[in-house]
This record gives sequence, C-alpha cells and structure tokens, in this order.
Amino acid sequence: MKRVEPDDKTRNDCVIIDEHNSDKTAQYYETDDGVIVILEKDDTIYFHGLMILSVLHGEIETLGYTVTKNSKDVKLYSPRGTSLLYLKNVTTQDIPVKSYLTNLKISNEVKLTDNCAIILCKKLDEANISFIEKHISQQILPRIEDSNMPRVVFQPKGKWNVLKPNHNWDRIISGINKSTKMMICGGKGVGKTTFLRYAINQLLMKFKEIRIIDLDPGQSEFTIPGCISIIRINEPVFGVNYTHLKAAERSILSNINIGYEPEKYIASVKCLLDTSLDEIPTLINYMGYTYGIGINILSAAIVHMQPTDILQIHSQNSKKNYRCKLSVDVVIANAKVFVDLVPTDLNYNLYEVQSMCDYNDGWTAEPRQLREMSILAYISQMADSNSVFRTKSPLYK
Repeated sequence: MKRVEPDDKTRNDCVIIDEHNSDKTAQYYETDDGVIVILEKDDTIYFHGLMILSVLHGEIETLGYTVTKNSKDVKLYSPRGTSLLYLKNVTTQDIPVKSYLTNLKISNEVKLTDNCAIILCKKLDEANISFIEKHISQQILPRIEDSNMPRVVFQPKGKWNVLKPNHNWDRIISGINKSTKMMICGGKGVGKTTFLRYAINQLLMKFKEIRIIDLDPGQSEFTIPGCISIIRINEPVFGVNYTHLKAAERSILSNINIGYEPEKYIASVKCLLDTSLDEIPTLINYMGYTYGIGINILSAAIVHMQPTDILQIHSQNSKKNYRCKLSVDVVIANAKVFVDLVPTDLNYNLYEVQSMCDYNDGWTAEPRQLREMSILAYISQMADSNSVFRTKSPLYK
C-alpha cells in the first residue's frame, strides 16, 4: 500500500489528493482496489467525482445517511455544477482498530486512533454518466490517467459550492411520522432540493419507504423534466437528479414554464392527486417560482395538497423569497385567485429556516443544463455505448 502525501508530484495522475485540507488529519493510501481514506473523529472532507464507498471501520455520514461496515456499498456522485458531497466521521463508540492493520495489509506508518473511520473508495463505472459526458460540452467529473483508480479529488482547490446541512434540519425531520405530508417551499437556488435529498436519506433510516410528490416540472428530481409525479423511494440518494431517475407511480405531463398556463398546472396537480394514497411519510417537492402570481399558484397547490407541514426556506437575497410568510391566512387569501371555494379549516405547521446556499460562489449548472443531462440519462437507458437506440436509429446532437 502506498501513502499519498499532499506534495506528491504524481497527484495529477492519481487524482486522489487532499488538496485543500488545512489540518491535514485525513490520511490517503492507494491500494489495488482503490483509495483508502482514514478520518479522525468528527472530521469532514469534501470530494469532487464519483465512487463506490465501502466503510471498513466506523461510521460515515453523507447527505444525511449513515453508512457503517454492515451497510452495503453505496454509489456517490459529486459532479461539478452542484454542491460537493461530504464524508463525515460520526463514529460514536470506542472500537479497537488494531486488527484492521493486518486485515487491510496497511503498513506500520498508518496512524489509527480510537473512533477513527476507515473507508475504501472504489472506481464507479456508470453507463448513464458516460453517455452524458459524451453528449455535453461541460467537464463535470475529473479525468484521470490510471483507469483503475476512482475518478475523485478530495478537498479540491478553487471555488466550489459545498453541501452544508442547516443545524435545524435534523430537528424538523425528526418530527416527521407516517402521516406527515411536508411541502418544501422557497425561491430558486435556496437549497430546497438539497433538503429534500437530506430528508429522504434521514427518513429511510427510520422507514422502509417514503413517498415523494414532485410538483416541480422544471427540475423534476426523479423523472424527466416537464412532469409532475408521485414516486415511492426505498433507497437513499447520493447525487444530482440525473443519477437516480426512477419510474413513477403516477405522472402527468405538465409544462416546464407554468407561468404561461397556471390554470393548466393547477388542474394537473388536482388530477395527480386523484388517486388513493396509503399512509407513509410524504415529502412534496415544489418549484421556486416566487415572483408575480407565483405565490397565488403556490397557495392553490397548498389548498389542493393539504400538507400537514410546510418548510419555508429564506434567502438573504430578498429577490429570491416570497413576499411574505406562508401563514394559513396568507395562503387562503392568495389561493382565491385560482380556487373558487377555499376551505376555511386549512391547517399546517410552518417551519422557517435560512438558506445554506447564500455564500456559494462556485460554478452552478443552469436549470436548462440539468434538464438536458436528465434527459440524456433517461435516453441512455434506451441506447448502447455508441449512442445507437435499440431501434438502430443513431442519436444526433
């Protein structure tokens, strides 16, 4: 096993170096299987790239989900254009680690302490990712020369957006039960989707499955753009939407820009809900249309959805926010533009949190680009590696 130092001259070849870790406590070692990373208690590192993560010792939390040595391997995606994922050592028990020295064939120079976490990062090959990279101009993942190594850079230099959970999220999510319907609201780029993924992962450690009602046709989380859908989720998510597209239980074609036909969108929401839904925890993903009649459309959607809870995310940039707090009285008043008979017994718990995205200054993929990549990921399921459909028709740019 070879230890890789921060000043190793081969770091551009192996692309595994911690480039920007001020305390240098993380240790990195190359193996035939990939890269072993050792983290001290409570240490957090960010990474750019994609990999298969195996926890060999301790516990690692990423995007709200805790992975242990008893967990199955997980696939992690942290591409350029979205907030980088993190790996945090959340080991809580003093477990002897000396036996791992022999099992992992680690040299004596490795420093292991109680409560450290040991992870193995392996190469991840995904046909849909290769397909996307082939048909876009942006470089979203690092390139490496060693084809056996994972395509990952730890703590990359430069300006990057990084994922930082709000300290209030865990408290809010802990109150969710099987009868909860929580609607996530806020402007564009305030972190609604990040909270959604974090909440999904937290809830899947308590419940076998949860329901997502996706009312954002412009940035659908589990389906191709242009649809509003109902989806059951039973696996954690560790990446941007195009890495985890799923078949919907129910889906209705809407319009990416609902401002042109708001009545049609609201009718689609009503139609989507015209089905019997069993009682499991439900998260409602809503779009970031806050200006003009945006609050009227949202209020109508709230009236039809009848959520038990609403999370309103505020940005320091007032232009991104709704013009007022989403209280019951405000929603009832604004829903009347699109709803003839607004129920007077509307009731829900309202939570308000600050956006964690206000200080992001790295490159962020545009909604249009994310939609294109999502469509490409969907198409990749119908085409081979040469971009030829199973119908033998070639795909043209």
